[in-house]
Amino acid sequence: MSEESSRRIIAWQDLGSARMDNFNLSAVFSNPIHNEVEKAVMEHKGNRDADASVISGTEVSPEMTPHSSSAEDVSGVGGAGRSKPHRLSTLLFLGVITGSSLAWQFGGLSTVYAEAGEMSTVETELAKATFAGGCFWCMEAPFDELPGVKSTIAGYAGGHTENPTYRQVTSGETGHTEVVQVTYDPEQVSYEKLLEVFWRNIDPTVKNRQFCDTGTQYRSAIFYHSPTQKAAAEESFKAVEAQLKSQGKGDVFTELAAMDAFYPAEGYHQDYYLKNPIRYKFYRYNCGRDQRLEALWGSDKS
Repeated sequence: MSEESSRRIIAWQDLGSARMDNFNLSAVFSNPIHNEVEKAVMEHKGNRDADASVISGTEVSPEMTPHSSSAEDVSGVGGAGRSKPHRLSTLLFLGVITGSSLAWQFGGLSTVYAEAGEMSTVETELAKATFAGGCFWCMEAPFDELPGVKSTIAGYAGGHTENPTYRQVTSGETGHTEVVQVTYDPEQVSYEKLLEVFWRNIDPTVKNRQFCDTGTQYRSAIFYHSPTQKAAAEESFKAVEAQLKSQGKGDVFTELAAMDAFYPAEGYHQDYYLKNPIRYKFYRYNCGRDQRLEALWGSDKS
C-alpha cells in the first residue's frame, strides 16, 4: 500500500470516527419526527386518563361486568386493563419511528463512509523517471530531498544482458550503465524539475565517465518513459548545451534514450548514502565529485 493510499485511509477513518462521536440516542430523540411522536403519546395519555376518570366516577351495573363486579374487573374495562393494549400500540408506534430515526442517522453515516471510500479510490497516478549520472550511490540523495518524490531505486539500464549483477555491470560487458529510477507525483513535482536536478548533479561534458569512474557503465544518460518526457529531455538538453558552450565549457555528451528494461541493483546498494554515511562521504570526496560540480555549475548547483 502506498503512503498516499495510507494517508487517505487514515483520513477516511477519522471522518467516520468523527461522525460516530457525534452520534448518540439523544440526537435521535431530538429530531422533529420524535417531537410529533411525543406529542401524540401525551395526547393518548390524556385520553386514557380521561377514560379512567369516567369509569371511576360511574356506577357500574352487573351487566357491564358479567364475570365479577369487583373493582379489579371494573378497572379491567377502562383503567389499568385498557392501558395494556394502548401501551403496546404506543410502544410499537414509537419503535417504528425510532427505527426510522436510527435508519436516518446510520443512513447518513453510511453515506459519509461511502463518500470517503470513493475519495480513497481517487489517487494521483505516480510517474517514473530514470537517470544515469555515474555512481548511483551519489544520485539518490539529490532526488530523495525533493518534495513529491516518493522513492528512488538504484539499478541498471541501457544494456543487453537480462538480470545483470553488479560485478557484471562494472566489468563493462553488459552494456548497462548505473542509474537511479525515481518514482514521483507529477502534481507535486514536475519532470522538468527532475531534469534540472539531474543536470546540476552530473558532468555532461565528458563521454563514458563521471568524475573518477570511467567506462560505459558510468556514462550519463536520460532514459525517457514517454513522448512527453522525451520532448522535455530534448528541450533541456539543448538549453544546457547552449549554456555550457556559451561559457566555453565544452559539448554535452549525455545520452538520450527510450527506457527499456530496468533492473534494481542489489540490496546493499540501495540508500547507500544513508546506510554507510562515512564510507559514502569518503568515496564522494576522493572521487572529486563536489569539486567538479562546483567548478562546472557554481552556485547554480542544486
